[in-house]
Amino acid sequence: MPRDSHSAPLLQSLKLESLSSRREVHINKLVDLIIAKRIHPALLDMFQFDDKGNIINKGNGRTVIGKRRFKVFAKKVANCHFAFSSVVDSSVDSSVHVVV
Repeated sequence: MPRDSHSAPLLQSLKLESLSSRREVHINKLVDLIIAKRIHPALLDMFQFDDKGNIINKGNGRTVIGKRRFKVFAKKVANCHFAFSSVVDSSVDSSVHVVV
């Protein structure tokens, strides 16, 4: 395949997920490890929960480069993931909050 071709046909032929979906899965796994405190001690206090169960942190990124920091964009990705998984999980059992 030429260098400038789109990756979708290649990913489909290799039966792989898109790069963005694999990236989101990886981010969610890292956030889960941070929340479960099964990661390097320097990352343990990166995220907290608010009273609604959303992930929060102290930084929002004031500059464009600051918004690319892991703790800034991972918070957004994980909150979207947890909101979706909460909707799915609440239909099964409302007393259990599963973090995938």
